[in-house]
Amino acid sequence: MKQLVLKKFTERLPHSRAWYRMNATRALMGGHKAGGSAAGEAAAEAADEVTDSAASLRDRDALTEGGKLAVVEFASASVAVLESDQRARLTIRRYGNTRVRALIKVETVDGTATKDEDYVPFKKTIVFEPGETLQHIDVEIVDDDQWEPDETFFVKMSLEKGQQLVKLGPKMINQVTIINDDEPGTFEFENASYLFKESCAKACVPVRRLNGADGIATVHWKTEDQTAKAGVSYEGGSGELTFSHGEIEKTIDIVIYDVQSKEKDEHFKLVLSDCSMGSKLGKISSTIITIVNDDEYSSFISRLAHAANVELDNIRVDKHTYADQFKEAMNVNGGDLENATAFGLYYALSDVCLEDKGVLAVLDNALFSGF
Repeated sequence: MKQLVLKKFTERLPHSRAWYRMNATRALMGGHKAGGSAAGEAAAEAADEVTDSAASLRDRDALTEGGKLAVVEFASASVAVLESDQRARLTIRRYGNTRVRALIKVETVDGTATKDEDYVPFKKTIVFEPGETLQHIDVEIVDDDQWEPDETFFVKMSLEKGQQLVKLGPKMINQVTIINDDEPGTFEFENASYLFKESCAKACVPVRRLNGADGIATVHWKTEDQTAKAGVSYEGGSGELTFSHGEIEKTIDIVIYDVQSKEKDEHFKLVLSDCSMGSKLGKISSTIITIVNDDEYSSFISRLAHAANVELDNIRVDKHTYADQFKEAMNVNGGDLENATAFGLYYALSDVCLEDKGVLAVLDNALFSGF
């Protein structure tokens, strides 16, 4: 049992190439592990690392021709930085002959990232004095507010003329990736449904920008007929909202026709789609717009207020009834519609808004009555 547990444990350990080579050889030759201990495998892995280091030294020795030449290259073939870091630091190393002076030309080259727009171009001669083995260069990154996909540019090196004892290593080009960290946001309606009077003239429906407001972002919208028909009950169409950097709310304005119909309420759909790159649509990407005639709207408010008043009559102690509070919450200008402004004559009552105002009315009376 002890050996079985040890075997399972050692199988889960990370293994080097030496471990896999040994096991593959044993499998081919029909052999088996001599010990199977974790200590044995650790020794094999350590030996493998020594072998790799030795191979690296042999490569360097070959590149430098036995230490005769100075070899210069980047420490890595690529780096990645956040846009907000505002700089990319690259390390250049020299090995082999460190007794000679080495002059290396370093310059940037566009990739998907472009100079001046995404980074500040760099072109300079780097000097390794005798004994110097490391140099660092900084390439400035342009930190804007506009969302973009991750982009790359390159930094390459070349030799100045007349350097017989200096050569470039295999990592003579470095790829720099700029990781975008701007958040253009999420677009959605505030509520899943809205209620407007037929006489409101214009339905103003807010669109919110959440979870980020970096850069300029756009979202398309369109109307879709339901029981209400474009050109008859409202002015249908489509368009695009453009949000500036930091802007978090805009409105879609839909003209409502006052046909003074005695028919029941009608509705149409308002839909968001096709937002700009990096941004996305939220949960409430469409909303239902219901149009009711004035008489029906007033009747609706009266029925709601009456039901609330009857239901809560037993706990009413304030001089204002719940019905009065519902009326005040849902009427413009304190219910004086004749003297209300044109702006105040439209109503936007969603199920959520309605529920919130009803809860507030209950809490207001409950708190002040000691309930």
